Amino acid sequence: RVRIARLDATAMPFPDDTFDLVVCNHVIEHVPAWEALARELHRVARPGGLVYIATPNIYRPTVPLRVMLRSKKRLSRDTRIALHLGFAVHELRRLFAHFSQLHNFNRTHASIKSPSIVRPLLPFLPSIVYDYALPTNVMIGRK
Repeated sequence: RVRIARLDATAMPFPDDTFDLVVCNHVIEHVPAWEALARELHRVARPGGLVYIATPNIYRPTVPLRVMLRSKKRLSRDTRIALHLGFAVHELRRLFAHFSQLHNFNRTHASIKSPSIVRPLLPFLPSIVYDYALPTNVMIGRK
């Protein structure tokens, strides 16, 4: 009983508070009006419903991590160039701040994706490592 619809994600043709679960899996980085998409995801989720957001991490390393962590330079989101770069954790928190609860699951995601020999070491890593080094940011918001 699945119905597939092709539509504009920044102006969905659904009433407010329609869905128990809304999934935005690696989509927001392709939408120039990401603020409008964030508002729509909130609008169509029912009160108490969940919204799953995943996007590439804008900080995924193409240079060594130690160089990136020392760098003071930040990429400007205002230029809206290279949208496929994704979003940093702090950007996702700002975009989805209107949710009553918002949780970052990068640590859990790392535990699932990492080889079993590495997993016992993961709890000892500081959160900044997850925010910068993981290729994907995963967040779940509750309306």
